[in-house]
Parts: sequence; C-alpha cells; structure tokens
Amino acid sequence: MNDYLYASTLGAFRASIMMPIEQPLDYLKTQIQSTLYRGPALNFIRNHISTHGVTRLFTGLVPNTLRASLKQAYRLPLMIYLPNFYRKFISQENNIQVMTGISIAVAESYIICPLERIKIWLMTSPQPTFKAFLEDGAGLKDFYSGVNALLMRQALSWVSFLGFTSLFKESVISYKGYTDFYDLVAIGMMVGVINTTVIMPADFIKTHSQKFGQIVGLSMVGCVTLMTQAEKSVFSKLMIVYCGWRVRVAHYLINSVATISLIDHLEKKFSTRFLER
Repeated sequence: MNDYLYASTLGAFRASIMMPIEQPLDYLKTQIQSTLYRGPALNFIRNHISTHGVTRLFTGLVPNTLRASLKQAYRLPLMIYLPNFYRKFISQENNIQVMTGISIAVAESYIICPLERIKIWLMTSPQPTFKAFLEDGAGLKDFYSGVNALLMRQALSWVSFLGFTSLFKESVISYKGYTDFYDLVAIGMMVGVINTTVIMPADFIKTHSQKFGQIVGLSMVGCVTLMTQAEKSVFSKLMIVYCGWRVRVAHYLINSVATISLIDHLEKKFSTRFLER
C-alpha cells in the first residue's frame, strides 16, 4: 500500500509543478482548435497575447490543475500495477499494454470528464468564471458533454503511449542493455509525435463538444461534418481536425518525457515487489 501511495503522491506532485508550463500550451491548443485557426501557430500566439494579455493564458488553471493532479495520482500506480496483473493471464507484452491502456482510459474518462468540460468551457467563454458556467445552464448531464470523444481520445492515447513506449524501451535495452536519461528523452519525443498524430481528431471533437456554445445533440461524425462543411477539398476536411497540432506536440513532448522518466523510476523501484504479490 505504501508503494502505491508513494507513486500517487509523486504523480500528483509532478502534475502540480509542471502545470505553469503545461497550462499555457493547453490553453493555446484549445483556442486554436475552437476557432479553427490553421495559420502559423506563432502568429496566433502573438496576436492572442497582444489582444488578451499573458494572464489569459492561465484561464481554467484551477480545474486544469485538479484534473492533471487527479490523473497523475491514480494513473502512475495503475501504470505499474496493471501490467503486472495482466501478465498473470497474458503472455504477449503488446497485448498487456493494450489491456492496460484501455482499462485506464475507460476509468479515467468518466472521472475527469467534468473537470475537462469546465476547463474547456472556461478557456473558450467570453466570461471565464465558474459562476458564468453554472448560469449557462450546466446540469449533471452537461458535465459529461463530450465524454464519448474523450473516451476515444484517452483509449487511443493510452494504447499508443504504453505500446510504443514499451516497444522503444525494449528495442533500446536489446541493443545496449539499459536505458539512460537521454534514451528516455528520445523515446518521449518519438512517442509524443506518434501520440499526437493518433489522438488529434478525437481531441478536436472533444473540444468542440465541450466548449462555450458547444454543438449539442450531434454525434461525433455529425460534429466533424458540421465543422468541415465549409471546406471544399477532401484534404482540407481531413486536416481541419489537426488544428493546433504544433502546440499539442510541444505540450505532449514535455508531458511525455516527464511521465516516461517517472514510470522508469517507479518500475525500477517497485517492479520486483509488485511481481511478488
């Protein structure tokens, strides 16, 4: 039990100290997605800051910090425990990582969706206050707006993150016998690019399902259809769901490297004891 408490506390601490860096990137990605901006990201950032000021980048900081801390508090213990649990029944490592990813994704989608909804609404509202959010008619059901898109995003994110992290780490270990910090940074960068490519369409749908003035009552396909109806070419229709991918890659690289480093530390510290149980 102490092992899991250690991992949980470490995860929550990691989320809180990284939030001043991650929050502005998350906010900018959400703004680019919600406005369907597809020009140079730096131009958008400069114009947005000159119009709204630097402090606007921290809109939604409280629910975002709670969301991130909560996620890291339970996900790190589960990322260590679940693979070892599934190894009792499954022999192939890839299948173990897939099952771990899906298990965490399903659980956390319903845990964090209310905080995700509040965060996105505040980031995209002209009156970014929780009081305004409640006055907008938010009920219990409204807190779960976009939960299907969130579930899809989390499943894709977890399976790709765990699967490719495991694959790349095993490749490095088979080649040199160990992994060091620089290996983990390289792995984090590669996994970050792959993960962003996989999840952006679902993340785009989630943002538009949860934002201020969100699309109500439409399926995920209907949401994308409405967002892309003004686009003439098939390529433009496909690429619109990748609005904000550059900022997302930068955000994910920071997140991925920090998370992979923590996982590696916890695996080395606790893996033997978890396997013995």
